[in-house]
Amino acid sequence: MHRTRRDPRSPGRRSRSLTLVLAAALAAPLAWTAPAAAREAYPFRDPRLPVQARVDDLVGRLTLDEKISLLHQYQPAIPRLGIGRFKTGTEALHGVAWSTDGGKGPLTKRFDSPFCCGVS
Repeated sequence: MHRTRRDPRSPGRRSRSLTLVLAAALAAPLAWTAPAAAREAYPFRDPRLPVQARVDDLVGRLTLDEKISLLHQYQPAIPRLGIGRFKTGTEALHGVAWSTDGGKGPLTKRFDSPFCCGVS
């Protein structure tokens, strides 16, 4: 039996390709929303729950290594729980001393002595 080769530009092949591309384009947003919906299912993300219940739920889900990683100024992301990386120590309690941009230096400059004396 002799098979004839189909022309790749034939209308049937083109419509199948277009159908596949459209199906992939429509399914792609669902791939991104499914993990987000799963993350929202965690009780610690529910603002309607009491704070203590949310804290207990989150701490119960963290591994020992993840808990230890949260003891430092720069906390890494915990993707499995949908927690992004963050930094502590930039609130007023620690002042400008800890206000750095990832070790690239302070975000503000110190004032010169004559300026400080003039202000005080």
